[in-house]
Amino acid sequence: MCDSKHFQKEVVHSMLKLCNKQKYVTETRLNREKIGIFPAQHRLLMELSTMKTINQRDLSKKLNVSPATVTVSIKNLVKEGYIIKQNLEKDNRYNMLEITDKGKGIVEKSLAIFDSIDEKMFRSFSDEELSTLNNMLTRMYNNLSE
Repeated sequence: MCDSKHFQKEVVHSMLKLCNKQKYVTETRLNREKIGIFPAQHRLLMELSTMKTINQRDLSKKLNVSPATVTVSIKNLVKEGYIIKQNLEKDNRYNMLEITDKGKGIVEKSLAIFDSIDEKMFRSFSDEELSTLNNMLTRMYNNLSE
């Protein structure tokens, strides 16, 4: 029983180290490639790229961040021409957001960077190992979601 607790702590520590390392490598690469947006803005832009339009409130919920945080990022992304913000005709309290071609260009560059980082990270893993890892991580996520 004692060994199990020890291994659990080691696994959690390893996962945290991996998350931090992956974040550091990604941000370093994005900065080196001069993508031109901050990480919080990047996350918002990547999310917008997966849908035609979304309102600010729903985007805030989807990203699990405060509406104020989304508002600040949106203001900068609109100013730089990465997204378009439009008021709904029926209700001016809601703004619909849409990614521009300039924003899509950033997403394309970023996805290429992410793919190369993923290839490096999973370089020596077989498909079977990746499947096993994915299943275990999914089980852990589901356990925490109960």
